[in-house]
Amino acid sequence: MYVQLATNDDAGNHLGSVVLIEIDDLITLEGPGLYDIDSDGPPADPCDECEYQAATTEHGPRLRIKDRTWPVSGYMRYTGNVCWDAAGLALADAVDLLNYLRGLKTWDCTEAEHGLYAKWHAGEDLTVADFERLGYIEGAARPASPVENT
Repeated sequence: MYVQLATNDDAGNHLGSVVLIEIDDLITLEGPGLYDIDSDGPPADPCDECEYQAATTEHGPRLRIKDRTWPVSGYMRYTGNVCWDAAGLALADAVDLLNYLRGLKTWDCTEAEHGLYAKWHAGEDLTVADFERLGYIEGAARPASPVENT
């Protein structure tokens, strides 16, 4: 699955942090650095909770946010518009990333499918099964098409 990362300013310049994360239309998270970037004047230094890096390590390509890393299957710049990049993560890693950010208590789920939103705000871990219920299949880039009854 591709995780969308708002990592660039309106001119496409890398901010050094991630301020928004989206997975399709299912969930949107706002990071603590968002309001520094939206304020008048130059952006503040990247906050500790939003540090971001796409890097190749001895373990292959990785996405790093703060002190955690996740393996990525691919990385694309400027997806949708110049503010957004996308990282390909296995479904289990994407769910782990979301739970990690919730655990930091500085990221907020501002929009989500109602079941995901309720679990986030109840402090419950999201699960792979939550996304499978919504049609995601491990290894697929997009949700599977719903089966119509005939």
